[in-house]
Amino acid sequence: MNVPEVVSTNYVALATERFARTAACGKCIQVRCTDVQCNGATATETLYVVDRCPECAKDDLDFSREVFLKLTGGIEPGRLKMTWSYVTCPHSSDIVMCKKSGSNEFWLAVQPAGAVTGVSSVKINGKSTGMVDSAYYFKLESSSGVDLSKVQFELTPDNGGDAITTTLDMTKEGCVPTGKQFGRSGGAPPPPPPNDNGSSNDIGSNHDIGSNHDIGSSHDIGTVDDETCCDI
Repeated sequence: MNVPEVVSTNYVALATERFARTAACGKCIQVRCTDVQCNGATATETLYVVDRCPECAKDDLDFSREVFLKLTGGIEPGRLKMTWSYVTCPHSSDIVMCKKSGSNEFWLAVQPAGAVTGVSSVKINGKSTGMVDSAYYFKLESSSGVDLSKVQFELTPDNGGDAITTTLDMTKEGCVPTGKQFGRSGGAPPPPPPNDNGSSNDIGSNHDIGSNHDIGSSHDIGTVDDETCCDI
C-alpha cells in the first residue's frame, strides 16, 4: 500500500471483524492508554491501519513496540487497557490512484491511497467495482475493455462526506495524483480524557479495550497474511 514514511512505526492491525476484508485499509485511529499501570500517561498516537490481526478480539489492537512505549510512558509491551477511536488521517497532500501490477484494459485494479478517511466504494467509468481477494484494490473486469488513457473514477468516503470524481491517465505503472481530497468534516473526534475509573467518558464513539493485544508478539508489517492492505 502507498503510505507515508511514518507508517513504518505508526501502524496498527485490527481484528478480523474490524478489518472487514481490507475495507479498513487507509483509515486512521487515535489511541490512548487508560490503564492504571500507565500512571497518568497522557500521550496519544495516530496510527494507520495496514493489516489484519487474526488472533485479536474484536476491539483489540496490534501495533509497534515504539508506539506502545510512547503511549505507556515506557512500559514494555504487554496487555494493557487502551481507548481508541477512528480519526481523520493527517495527510497534507491529495489522494493518489495506484494501479496494481498486471492490470490491463480488461482487468483493472486500483488502490486509492493518501485519503484522509476510508474509501467505501470506487466506480470506474460509472461501473461499480469489486475487491481483489488478497489485498486492498478495487477491480473492474470488462469484456469490452477500458481506455486506460482516460479512466473516470468516482470515490466515495466512508465518513458520509461527498464523493469526488476525476479522470486520469492510467497507462503507466505506479501511482497518479488525483488533485483532489475528501473533506475532513466527517472525521471522528479525538478520544476524550479518561474518567476516574480508567474507562472512556464516551464509549459510544470510542472503543474501550479491556485488554490490548500482546504487542510482544506483534507481526512484522513487512509480512502479509491472506488479507492485507499490502500488495501480494
